[in-house]
Amino acid sequence: MTNTLKDILWLQNLVAEIHVPITMPTPLHCDNQGAITLTHNNKFHLRTKHIDIRYHFIWEAVENDHVLLSYCPMDAMVVDVLTKALLHLKLLRFIEMLGLL
Repeated sequence: MTNTLKDILWLQNLVAEIHVPITMPTPLHCDNQGAITLTHNNKFHLRTKHIDIRYHFIWEAVENDHVLLSYCPMDAMVVDVLTKALLHLKLLRFIEMLGLL
């Protein structure tokens, strides 16, 4: 999520340099509900003491309305068709979702 957020911020800055205002946050889909919850609640807990600066980077981007995090279940991650070997039925469903079939 951190690397994707870096790319989003870079693209937002690029678009801003060509004088096109971005008025709405960019949606960022994640399949980890725990990570999404932590970005909305910045309280310190014993179980979160291991979280490093990347968490604060994401939290700050959400607070500044650069991105809008939303949950996307693993079964709906269409990008998996480009990154993983999939079962035939799942592959066909994703190809159909992409509009290629």
